[in-house]
Amino acid sequence: MIGVISGTLAILTLVFGALISLNVLHEKSDVGQVFFTDEQRAKVYFYRLFMLSFFLFIESFALFILIAVLRGNNQAATEPTTLGTGLALGTGVFLLSILSLGRIIKWYQNIFVKRHFKFRITLPNGEYVYIIRMLNSEICICSKDPDAGFKENSKKTFLVPVQNIMEKPLIKISFPKPKQSMKQKIFE
Repeated sequence: MIGVISGTLAILTLVFGALISLNVLHEKSDVGQVFFTDEQRAKVYFYRLFMLSFFLFIESFALFILIAVLRGNNQAATEPTTLGTGLALGTGVFLLSILSLGRIIKWYQNIFVKRHFKFRITLPNGEYVYIIRMLNSEICICSKDPDAGFKENSKKTFLVPVQNIMEKPLIKISFPKPKQSMKQKIFE
């Protein structure tokens, strides 16, 4: 019995600690998120996906119990069969959300979001470049083309140490997203 309790507490502590560290990444400003590595971007993406799916789980469970109570079953919140059915429904919604929300969000971004933002910096030689993404925590990939993150091959990219960027002002600029065919919007 003590082993089960200590194992459960260890798992809860681990999950709670992981959620706190992921929430810290999630709460960074847009300037801070520009300097995320690919690993940090993936962590934030899956954290947001998990939290949205968990929210839908809670909502579907609460809605199921509320509907049962409104139909005249005043004991719905304490009946094991109703609670079990509500938890099964909520778990189903959670699993479907985890599996499908990422693709749905991508479709939404491809079809309805018309602009993207890039931060511009000035290199020591006076040229403007845009921060595309981070190679690692110390090197930033920059390009003269603000749409380089959307294209397979960009014309010119520069590897700029983060230390050089820290000394320059960052200017956030909005650009229209590059044109895509409907096939690209759906399948990419």
